[in-house]
Amino acid sequence: MHERLTDAQQPTIQRVAGRVRVHSPFWTIEHDPAHGGAWTSLVFTHGSGSNLLRAPVSSAIKFAFADPESDGAFTIYHERNEHAAVLSVGTSEAGHPQVVAEGSYRDEAGATCAVRFRRTTEYRPHGLVHATLDVIGDPGRDDVVEVCAFDLALRPGLSDSFVRPHPSQIGGDLLGWGKWQDLRTTSGTAFQSPCAPLYVLCMERGVEGIEVSMPSELHAWDRGLKPDLGLGLYHLAHGPDGTALQLSPYCMAYRRRPVSVRGTTSFPLRIALPAIKPREQLFSTMFHAGIGSRWISDAQLGEWASAGVRLIRFHNDYRENGPFWHDGVYPPYDADGMRELRRIIDTCHRLGMRIVPYVSLKEFHPEAPGYAENHRAWMHMVAPSVDVIHTFMGSGEYGGVMCMRSSWKEFRQRAIDIMLNDLPWDGLYFDWTTPHPCKHPDHAVGEWHSDNDEFHEFLLWCRTRIGRDGYLFLHLSGTPSLVAENLCDLASVNEDAYGPNMAYRPGEHRPQCDFIPIVPHQLIANVGVEDTPAGLVPRYEDRRAHAIIAGCFLQGKPTNTDNAPGFARMVLAEMRLFAGLDLNSYAFHQASDRPLETGCADVYAAAFTARGRLLIYVANQGDAEHAGVLRFARAPELVGAGPTLRC
Repeated sequence: MHERLTDAQQPTIQRVAGRVRVHSPFWTIEHDPAHGGAWTSLVFTHGSGSNLLRAPVSSAIKFAFADPESDGAFTIYHERNEHAAVLSVGTSEAGHPQVVAEGSYRDEAGATCAVRFRRTTEYRPHGLVHATLDVIGDPGRDDVVEVCAFDLALRPGLSDSFVRPHPSQIGGDLLGWGKWQDLRTTSGTAFQSPCAPLYVLCMERGVEGIEVSMPSELHAWDRGLKPDLGLGLYHLAHGPDGTALQLSPYCMAYRRRPVSVRGTTSFPLRIALPAIKPREQLFSTMFHAGIGSRWISDAQLGEWASAGVRLIRFHNDYRENGPFWHDGVYPPYDADGMRELRRIIDTCHRLGMRIVPYVSLKEFHPEAPGYAENHRAWMHMVAPSVDVIHTFMGSGEYGGVMCMRSSWKEFRQRAIDIMLNDLPWDGLYFDWTTPHPCKHPDHAVGEWHSDNDEFHEFLLWCRTRIGRDGYLFLHLSGTPSLVAENLCDLASVNEDAYGPNMAYRPGEHRPQCDFIPIVPHQLIANVGVEDTPAGLVPRYEDRRAHAIIAGCFLQGKPTNTDNAPGFARMVLAEMRLFAGLDLNSYAFHQASDRPLETGCADVYAAAFTARGRLLIYVANQGDAEHAGVLRFARAPELVGAGPTLRC
């Protein structure tokens, strides 16, 4: 059901009634010179059908009245008040379509303030937009109390936001992820900081959204207007009118402390637009299982294939009592081990299954060739006084954490080339699939940076390397990325939330488990694990484990088989229910949308529909048995007003 649209699909640009319209298969954007030339409309083809923008994208310059007899009110000059912006359409230096808007900051009456703007919007592949605002003091002013470089006002109805703060606000090992905020229960400020957040996502669950992130180099936002860090105002707010994000690299307005704006100061941003698919097309039919170096037999692989498994993830980044694939090492095993690995790959292909290798985007094992010579140059640095951060496991480790804004990125690319050239893998599986902040002085100009741009470049390189027919499987738990989802074929989520208290009923899942419909998701559900002093110990009761497995299937996001053997057997048994069915020919209606009413709060039903065909998946999430009647009480246009079925 998931039609993979992984080609770059450059958008088309045309002029329509004085505006510039940018169109892709997934979204349509309009630049209006009557409102500064920036975006005035963003509509997703398979989203809500409404303009995501409540007001034109803009920026602003704020002044305090100098006259002591005034009322002390602020005077604000907006980008959107320029009603005759000069729009030019062309090609960027990187070869991508771009729109450039130029004009003057103006107040509501149209007066100018000796400060101009130039906004360059470059449309890169796979929904990635590079947007740069140049604030041009010509001749400039010395009495500016706020520079807002990005003002994004979004429509009402968004449900969630996710923010990763500036590294100066994170502390520790700088590997902190971020925080979800339920906008449905938020009134007022959802996030506020004096330093630029690394990443902001705003979305309506299951519908649409947008992400804004900083480039790898943070210096312009940190110290572009003043030499001191922390003089900005970065604010996300939500209310009945909608959601608003304002990014001000300088704001001392309420203390009337001015800054000079002269010459040109540039503020680059990365914006990602999701490649949204119809939600009913995203049931995850690529049932998958994980294996390692315990060298599974051909017979066992045959059983899995007959159960409906179509993808094998070879995941062996650590093993306490046997050989494992040390990150950065190739070949990973001795001659006998490599023969076993080739056998497994050949057997998977003979059985009609794909197989992809595990790769860590960031970890480099100390025993790997090149580690001793390069790890300090490539490392993810917390502080100059702190050595490499290691991810320990058992009596060993996965590896040291590297930063992709170094030659580590090229090393990783060469390693992947070697892997794919040596064995007939069907694609790649990545862990640690997220950018991280870093303080390594040799990686960037400023004190702080991330590897966000390199992260995007690397994933695009991987997508190109494996081709349209290759399978790109990404682990994105806790760190959403619209760019990553646009590029991949399958996403794995929920590792940040599994455990004995994992929410599993339809409608109770975390936001990333009910995400914007871009690619199929699978939920990590290692729910039967307890962290004890002796290590991770299976702790689950069969009924609850089955309810959790069923909860994933009810939402169209099957879980994995990586838990205790008993849990894995239950997952495979659930997969077997669908064996022999061509699920790609059905539309899927997840249980939380209530396509069928069960008459019981503990019983949920999902539906698969096709012309003349109907499949119903029913699961009891409670402890007691129930008998009841299924009725097509909601969405009859989707599931059809069929007969009443007893269950």
